[in-house]
Amino acid sequence: MQSLSLVTLGSLAACGGGGGDGGGEPAPSGPAVKATVPASDQSEVSLQAQVAARFDTDVLGTSVSESSFTLRDAAGLTVPSTVTFDGENNVATLQPGHELDLLTRYTATATTAITDLAGDPMAADHAWNFTTQDGMWREAELIETDNTGIASAVEIAAGTDGNAIAVWSQSIDDRWRVVANRFVAGSGWEAAQIIDSGVGGRSPDVAVDQDGNIMAVWIDYYGTIKHVWARRYVSDSGWQSAQMIETNDSASADYPRIALDSTGNGLAVWNQGGDIWANRFTTDGGWAVAQKNKDFMSLSGFRPQVGLDQAGNALILWSQSNGGSNYDVVATRYIAGLGWETANSIESSSGNTSSPQLSVDASGNALAIWKQYNGTDWDIYANLYVAGTGWQEGLLVASDTGSSSLPRVSLNDAGAGMVVWAHHVGSTIYNVVARAYSFDGGWATGQLIQSGNDKSSLPQVAVDDAGNAMAIWSQSSKMHSNRYVEGQGWQTARLIKGDGGSATYSQLTIGAGGKALAAWAQNGESVRDDIWASWFE
Repeated sequence: MQSLSLVTLGSLAACGGGGGDGGGEPAPSGPAVKATVPASDQSEVSLQAQVAARFDTDVLGTSVSESSFTLRDAAGLTVPSTVTFDGENNVATLQPGHELDLLTRYTATATTAITDLAGDPMAADHAWNFTTQDGMWREAELIETDNTGIASAVEIAAGTDGNAIAVWSQSIDDRWRVVANRFVAGSGWEAAQIIDSGVGGRSPDVAVDQDGNIMAVWIDYYGTIKHVWARRYVSDSGWQSAQMIETNDSASADYPRIALDSTGNGLAVWNQGGDIWANRFTTDGGWAVAQKNKDFMSLSGFRPQVGLDQAGNALILWSQSNGGSNYDVVATRYIAGLGWETANSIESSSGNTSSPQLSVDASGNALAIWKQYNGTDWDIYANLYVAGTGWQEGLLVASDTGSSSLPRVSLNDAGAGMVVWAHHVGSTIYNVVARAYSFDGGWATGQLIQSGNDKSSLPQVAVDDAGNAMAIWSQSSKMHSNRYVEGQGWQTARLIKGDGGSATYSQLTIGAGGKALAAWAQNGESVRDDIWASWFE
């Protein structure tokens, strides 16, 4: 993507004005900012931009520092930077310590700690805003190279260091194996490798912590009793040995999910023998002993979801038989250092439920979403978990003519959220619909985000730290996307990859700098599915 060219710092030093001038008359004493780069409210600013301010009088160089000239992101966090001062031209320059985030509003501030040569300070802080450029989808890459077996069920995770991981199931030599590939910032995708214990596996999931450590989980699949396995990748030493994390031989395990907190502690959950099980991982103690949820033990629960906050507290959500022909949405909470709370249903409508999904923010707030039968069609419902208060009342999110399905949800760390789902009327109209949510502002109006009525399904969504979102889906067997811009709304739907065969089973995540990673299975020249990936950056 082309960005607006910034005024060079040399030009700023030479100019007598321009940029953001702050308005009003100069202060009667002390320096004032005469011009800035980027200009006030400038958009499409390069991710590699320097920030500079020119003063109208000679400034004491020692008063210009990382504490008196700062840059903050949309969340109000200070961007680590190096500040220098050109005394000949009275220009302060701030060099961010890392690439700026996509489509993010930044605030630069020159404070009253900056003084002139006589020690007189600026009359007031001078702050101005600018917004960085957005990204574009890069050419999709084939990230697995085994050309004989079907690959499917891809899962992805991205770290704050710009690295990422993809895991999937692949048929190799007539046996399902768990395969992984790492993306390394600056060098790209590595070679795919088998990471299971050697006996094969399916249903993988993966998570990454802020230091780039990875945890993958899966079921071994080929034993008489299927067990849950895990394998950790340590950022400075590589893959450790695979480890079985439950030893229950009375029933097979299925559908393991994994979540990590910012420090690398984690929780794995799965269903086994109709019960929901969990095991806790700590970086200093490893895996504990698997525990069975003791609520609803006489009924059947399956397909659990899990999310952790920054303190390591977990929420688990799953489908639970109500003893009849229907299923309820049930949740429980793990409190770090204390243990499990009682599991309870979080919806009260009489209709059958399915496909519950969960996302948790850094403070422990959560948004759950599922589909529920109204007697004729399927609607979309949601419930909020408010940290310190608990679950609220179930809320009808979508009840349109026709049926809705495949709901997905994402919250960023600040609690800005987005839900998407597939909606169809009859057998000819298939749409992807989205609805924004924030804990401060509540629910926005639902919006159709695809172009045309071609058959669309398998939507995914992810929200970045600035409140922007990305949605992807399969439409007419091709991968499409749409971009949600905070303050503007949804943009125009775009094609990610138009060639090749049918695209299925997609996943989406947000990594460092608001960059999005999409991965999916797609037919090649034969009926075999390959794993493809593309970055939005």
